[in-house]
Amino acid sequence: MVLRHKSTKQGARFIFGIGIIAVSIYLFYIALAKNNSPELFIIPETEVPGEYLCRTQTMADYCVCIPEDLTVNKGPEGIQISSKEKRILGSIEIMNTLAKEKQWRESLQSPLIKLFINDMDDMDTFTLMLRILEFRYNPSLMGVKAKLMPPWMRTNPDAAIIIPAGTDAIIFYTPSQVLGLAFHGKEIVTLSLTGHIDQAIATGIMNSIRPI
Repeated sequence: MVLRHKSTKQGARFIFGIGIIAVSIYLFYIALAKNNSPELFIIPETEVPGEYLCRTQTMADYCVCIPEDLTVNKGPEGIQISSKEKRILGSIEIMNTLAKEKQWRESLQSPLIKLFINDMDDMDTFTLMLRILEFRYNPSLMGVKAKLMPPWMRTNPDAAIIIPAGTDAIIFYTPSQVLGLAFHGKEIVTLSLTGHIDQAIATGIMNSIRPI
């Protein structure tokens, strides 16, 4: 009986020790990631778009409301946006697939990742991206999350991920650069801007994108 009691205590201590080691490794990895890649700890925030003065522009089967103080030029590939005063330059275009989507989807096939996202095959691109971006302290998904986020968000203290309320849209935002993705069926309307960009304006533009 004594031998069994000692064996049970030793087993419990061993399991406890393994747990302490695992937690220590996890905390070390999180601390290292926070120091080197703080953008991976950003999670999406829903924002209700405000009102702004704008002009409605059409592009293929979509319309979008562009702020009045921005210059608009239509081309075969979409709408070009610019402002000399604010040094803004960008475009709105329509895509059928996201760049490198196939690669990052394939990286999700790891059994470890499937423990956290087990129904990904039934998700559309917007839902799957949002699900990944909502994880903050999961080391298993940090590599995939890094692939989804534009490189210019790296270490930027003002970076944010915005979801315009009531839309299937994601905005990767910094005050000097914006990438917006609005998902409409099998098409993706993209907003790409550089310059001095107000977050509310970027959100308003993305919210205004509608099928005609």
